[in-house]
Amino acid sequence: MTRDRTQQMKKPLTAAVLVLVCAGPLGAADWPMWRYDAARSAASPHALPTNLTLLWSRQLPPVRPAWPLAQDQRSDFDASYEPVVLGRRLFLGSPNDGSVTAYDLASGEELWKFYTEGPVRCAPACWKGKVYVGSDDGYLYCLDAERGNVLWKFRGAPAERPERWHLGNGHLVSFWPVRGGPVVLDGAVYFGAGIWAILGVFIHALNAETGAVLWSNGGLNRIANVRIDHDFLRESGLSPQGCFAAVRDRLIVPCGRAMPAGLELGTGRLIYWTQGYYGQGASRVAAHGEYAFVGQHAVVNLHDFREVGSKWAYRGTNAPEGYAERYAQSLHVPPDLANLEGDWPEQLPSYYGAVASLDENLGRVLRELERLAMDESTVVLFCSDHGCHFRTRNQEYKRSCHESSIRIPVVWQGPGFDHGLVVNELVTLLDCHATLLRAAGVPEEELGRGRDITSIFWEEREEWPREVFIQISESQVGRAIRTPRWKFGVNAPDCDGWRTPAASRYVAQYLYDLYADPHELNNLACQPEFAEVREELAATLLRCMAAAGEDSAEIVPEAIPDAD
Repeated sequence: MTRDRTQQMKKPLTAAVLVLVCAGPLGAADWPMWRYDAARSAASPHALPTNLTLLWSRQLPPVRPAWPLAQDQRSDFDASYEPVVLGRRLFLGSPNDGSVTAYDLASGEELWKFYTEGPVRCAPACWKGKVYVGSDDGYLYCLDAERGNVLWKFRGAPAERPERWHLGNGHLVSFWPVRGGPVVLDGAVYFGAGIWAILGVFIHALNAETGAVLWSNGGLNRIANVRIDHDFLRESGLSPQGCFAAVRDRLIVPCGRAMPAGLELGTGRLIYWTQGYYGQGASRVAAHGEYAFVGQHAVVNLHDFREVGSKWAYRGTNAPEGYAERYAQSLHVPPDLANLEGDWPEQLPSYYGAVASLDENLGRVLRELERLAMDESTVVLFCSDHGCHFRTRNQEYKRSCHESSIRIPVVWQGPGFDHGLVVNELVTLLDCHATLLRAAGVPEEELGRGRDITSIFWEEREEWPREVFIQISESQVGRAIRTPRWKFGVNAPDCDGWRTPAASRYVAQYLYDLYADPHELNNLACQPEFAEVREELAATLLRCMAAAGEDSAEIVPEAIPDAD
């Protein structure tokens, strides 16, 4: 078969043609599940013939996936047809019409076709003359491989829950579709039903021969203290989507775009699950040795299901033990926080504790460099990518143009950074990048947009930019400019910050005089006496946008109500 995901798990089959190739008589080797076996290894012990010859082909309609608007390939578990082979039959499930079709492996003749009541999103699994098929109608079917009749079927949702249906991609689908694709190991078949935690999620282990329940876990839709994106701990739940994998005593449950969950194979007890960080999860998983490989970007160990090499995997809920307590009784609250509502009363002690711990550990790194006599030949940079306003400016912790979001901690140490000096120039992360490159010997003309900041350390300083350009996404489509005195910000109120990178029309949102109002508590954007300042800053902002490669846009002066 021309279906090889051994090298690239992410790449879907986009052609609508199924091709079988073989040379001479067909061998007895099976391919009973997606990627061959329960571990999803994609490795068969049977060798292919040296010369392959086309036997037959079939034209199939393009697949209609469950998530056609997904912008990445992390939830593409049904992006292509996934044939499996048992004996002298090839079996193919269809996401389009909910059918399972058996073809003669030698001739391509259709032997039988069985229709479920919903799309078949994941590849069937075969075992001892049986074909196991999960459907969006909420059932797992066990079919006779020879004739296609139903031997038994099992509803994923509990019996006490009445049948409920809703529209999904042109189909009526169950509230609890089977998109946790079946896997068979040691006489048991495992699958998952339900994708919306609020409606219920159910993982089952059944006797593969009889369909009798070995165990069921219906408590995975409400899990306390799940580490979600941006390192928050929240109640969350699994969304089984993708072909399950099983190896030794572990069941691996892919959860669409999130990280896979780990369950005990024999009991169904949850070992660990995290939603994942910054796009690491995926619906395609495969296991080998002590690890499970998740899409293109992540690896989890099968011992405790933490992500290998992740800086988040073993974090606690707050600052290291004892650090937050140092600041709980003598808490300094910056005026921009003290005058605004947010969650800083709960979070600020841990924030200060984390800063103290980072500072101490940076000191450990610098002392170790000194011990190794590397301190005079090593440039060290510590920084963050944004600040934190503790939900005082919007409903998250960053993505605003305010000082608490855009000012970051920076520590430099090493050659060229070994004397005290106060500089007032505005420095950006682009400049930090350029400075590191320059320290490594990269020519100045190859530094990109940033500038080497060591050039402003001396009395004869070169001319330095007088403004910093800020782009804001997700929370809004926003732009801002910061000068030594002024902060001017705009946004596109009619655009979705998660889907639209830029706009053609922006509305003035903020204007702050940082000399008179360093904590940005008095928004001057709609004050007529500052119209000239606003127009000048708007012109500068448009020039910065153009220099960054953005399309032309306009800025209108009306301020958004309640912009503070």
